[in-house]
Amino acid sequence: MTFNKILAISSFVNYTSDSLQVTFGEETVELPAGLFVVVNSQVPVNGGLVSFDLKDDEGLLIHQNRMLGQPTARQTVFIYPAV
Repeated sequence: MTFNKILAISSFVNYTSDSLQVTFGEETVELPAGLFVVVNSQVPVNGGLVSFDLKDDEGLLIHQNRMLGQPTARQTVFIYPAV
Protein backbone atom coordinates (compact mmCIF):
# COMPACT_ATOMS: atom_id res chain seq x y z
CA MET A 1 0.00 0.00 0.00
CA THR A 2 1.39 3.44 -0.90
CA PHE A 3 0.38 6.80 0.51
CA ASN A 4 0.38 10.15 -1.22
CA LYS A 5 2.74 12.50 0.53
CA ILE A 6 3.02 16.26 0.67
CA LEU A 7 5.46 18.78 2.07
CA ALA A 8 5.51 19.67 5.78
CA ILE A 9 7.76 22.50 6.94
CA SER A 10 9.28 22.75 10.42
CA SER A 11 11.94 25.01 11.84
CA PHE A 12 14.44 24.19 14.56
CA VAL A 13 16.20 26.80 16.71
CA ASN A 14 19.43 25.86 18.49
CA TYR A 15 19.95 27.86 21.71
CA THR A 16 22.85 25.65 22.80
CA SER A 17 26.56 26.34 22.35
CA ASP A 18 27.01 23.08 20.41
CA SER A 19 26.43 22.26 16.76
CA LEU A 20 23.72 19.64 16.34
CA GLN A 21 22.34 17.36 13.67
CA VAL A 22 18.56 17.22 13.19
CA THR A 23 16.75 14.44 11.38
CA PHE A 24 13.07 15.13 10.73
CA GLY A 25 11.38 12.44 8.70
CA GLU A 26 13.76 11.58 5.88
CA GLU A 27 15.69 14.88 5.94
CA THR A 28 18.90 15.40 7.93
CA VAL A 29 20.43 18.86 8.36
CA GLU A 30 23.25 20.44 10.33
CA LEU A 31 22.12 22.93 12.99
CA PRO A 32 24.95 25.28 14.03
CA ALA A 33 25.07 26.68 17.57
CA GLY A 34 22.87 29.74 18.08
CA LEU A 35 21.15 29.50 14.67
CA PHE A 36 17.99 28.08 13.14
CA VAL A 37 17.24 25.89 10.16
CA VAL A 38 14.09 25.10 8.18
CA VAL A 39 13.47 21.44 7.34
CA ASN A 40 11.14 20.25 4.60
CA SER A 41 9.84 16.73 5.07
CA GLN A 42 7.29 14.58 3.30
CA VAL A 43 4.23 13.52 5.33
CA PRO A 44 1.04 11.66 4.41
CA VAL A 45 -1.70 13.91 2.99
CA ASN A 46 -3.73 13.62 6.20
CA GLY A 47 -0.69 14.28 8.41
CA GLY A 48 0.98 11.83 10.73
CA LEU A 49 3.77 11.19 13.16
CA VAL A 50 7.23 11.99 11.81
CA SER A 51 10.42 10.71 13.42
CA PHE A 52 12.66 13.34 15.02
CA ASP A 53 16.27 12.59 16.00
CA LEU A 54 18.72 15.01 17.57
CA LYS A 55 22.45 14.16 17.52
CA ASP A 56 25.57 15.94 18.64
CA ASP A 57 28.37 16.88 16.23
CA GLU A 58 29.97 13.46 16.78
CA GLY A 59 26.81 11.65 15.71
CA LEU A 60 25.76 10.46 19.18
CA LEU A 61 22.00 10.34 19.68
CA ILE A 62 20.84 12.94 22.23
CA HIS A 63 17.07 12.79 21.83
CA GLN A 64 14.57 10.79 19.81
CA ASN A 65 10.85 11.35 19.47
CA ARG A 66 7.97 11.54 17.01
CA MET A 67 6.32 14.82 16.11
CA LEU A 68 2.98 15.44 14.47
CA GLY A 69 3.61 16.58 10.90
CA GLN A 70 0.73 18.38 9.22
CA PRO A 71 0.66 19.99 5.79
CA THR A 72 -1.54 22.87 7.02
CA ALA A 73 0.49 23.80 10.10
CA ARG A 74 4.05 24.95 10.67
CA GLN A 75 5.91 24.16 13.85
CA THR A 76 8.99 25.58 15.49
CA VAL A 77 11.11 23.54 17.87
CA PHE A 78 13.31 25.43 20.34
CA ILE A 79 16.34 23.46 21.58
CA TYR A 80 17.76 24.67 24.91
CA PRO A 81 20.78 23.38 26.84
CA ALA A 82 20.14 20.94 29.66
CA VAL A 83 19.81 22.42 33.15
